[in-house]
Amino acid sequence: MEATKLTFKHASGDVINIQTFDSNGVKVGEYNTLPAPNDATLVEAICDPTGNTTFQYIVVSGTAVSGSGQDGFNLKAVSVIDSSGGNPESWDYKVDVHAVLSDTDGSETLSAVTVTLPDGDHTVTLDGNGDGTITYNSSTQITDTSVFSASVTATETSNSDEATVEATENTYVFGDDSEGFMLDFDNVDQADLPKVDEIDLSASGEHILSNLSLEDFLAMTDDNTLKISGDDIITDSITGLTDNGWILADTSDPSTISETGYTTWTNAADTSVQLLIDDDIDVVS
Repeated sequence: MEATKLTFKHASGDVINIQTFDSNGVKVGEYNTLPAPNDATLVEAICDPTGNTTFQYIVVSGTAVSGSGQDGFNLKAVSVIDSSGGNPESWDYKVDVHAVLSDTDGSETLSAVTVTLPDGDHTVTLDGNGDGTITYNSSTQITDTSVFSASVTATETSNSDEATVEATENTYVFGDDSEGFMLDFDNVDQADLPKVDEIDLSASGEHILSNLSLEDFLAMTDDNTLKISGDDIITDSITGLTDNGWILADTSDPSTISETGYTTWTNAADTSVQLLIDDDIDVVS
C-alpha cells in the first residue's frame, strides 16, 4: 500500500500514535493524531509516507490520559480503508503466451493459442514473433494459477496432419497425434522454451525428443530438476543424450533424486542438474 485512511474514536485528550512498516519490518512512517475533544468524535488519519514509499503493516497505539483514570490502550474502534476506497470488486490477471514452430521449413502453420481460464476458453492471436496477451477479469481473487492452461496446434500444410501441445503452470504436455510428433531442440531458440517442471509425452501417438542440451535444460528449469513422463502403451523416445553430455546419475549419492518408475540422469558439465526420465521411454543414446 502507498496510502491508507484509518477511522476511529478514542478517549478525549488521547494522542494516538500510528506507525507504518514495510514487509521487512522497517518503519517507513510515523504519525500522531491531535487530541480528540470528546469521546464521541470520529477521527480520521491518512497514512501516506513521502516518496511513494510502500508499507505492509500498520501499528496503532493509544496513550494514557493523565489524571483521567483511563489507562493503557484507549482506542474504541479502528477501521482501515485502502486508498481506492475499499476492497477490490474484481481482479485483473494478465496472461502472456508465446508459441513458435520448431519446424522452421515453412511446411507447417501454427494456430492461435487457446487459453483455458476459470470461465472457459479464450482465443489469443499471436503476432509475428509468436507473442500474445489476454487480460482476464475475475470477481474472485485467484491464488492457484494452475487453473490456467494453454494449447496450440501445428498443422502440416501438405496433408493437414495436426499436432497439439498444451502447457499448464508447470507442465508441457504433448497432445494426441496419431502420426507422432518430434521435437528437435537444435531447432528451437532457447528463449522460446517454457519454464516447466515436467514434459508429458503420455498422450496417444509416438513422441520423439532429440538433442536436449544442458543449455536447453537450464532454460526450462528454475530448480535444476526436470521430469519427462511417458506411458506404457505407445513407445516414446529420447535421442542424443550422451552426445550432449548426459550421464546416468550416481544413485549412491544421497542428493540424487530417486523416483519409482524413473531413471535419473545428470550432465557431465554440471552434475547438480537432474533429469528424470520415465522408464517407459526409450533412451536412444
